[in-house]
Amino acid sequence: ENEKLSDIDRAFVRSARMYPPTDSPLSGATELSVCRSTAAAIGAPGEIDAFTFTVDEPGLHTIQTTGATDVFMTLFGPDNPARKLAEDDDTGAGRNAQISAELPTGTYHLQIRHFDQQRTGEYRVMVSK
Repeated sequence: ENEKLSDIDRAFVRSARMYPPTDSPLSGATELSVCRSTAAAIGAPGEIDAFTFTVDEPGLHTIQTTGATDVFMTLFGPDNPARKLAEDDDTGAGRNAQISAELPTGTYHLQIRHFDQQRTGEYRVMVSK
C-alpha cells in the first residue's frame, strides 16, 4: 500500500486529464434550458466551455452538439460537479458529441472542449427530454 504521492502522481493531478479542470470555474457556467438550443464557441485553443442545466422531471435526456466543430463532451452530476457520469466524442451526427442517459432530478454540469486542443470553432448544444 502506497501512501506517498510520487512526482508522476503529482504531475497527473495537475494535468488536463484530471477533472474538473481548475481553470474552468463552474461559477461562470452558462445555464442551459431543456429543449432549447444554445449557440457557443471554443474561442481559444485549449478552452473548456462550462454549462449547467436542471432536470426537474427524471427520465431519459439527450445532450448533444451540432455544427462543424469536433467537440468532446463530459457530463457531471447530479448536484456534484466532480462526479463524472459520462463522456462522448463522436456519437452524434458527424463529429458531434451526444450523451443519452436516464437522469434523476438535480443540477448537472457539462464541459465541452474541442477534440484537438489546438483548434477553435463554433457549435450549438441542446438538452432534450
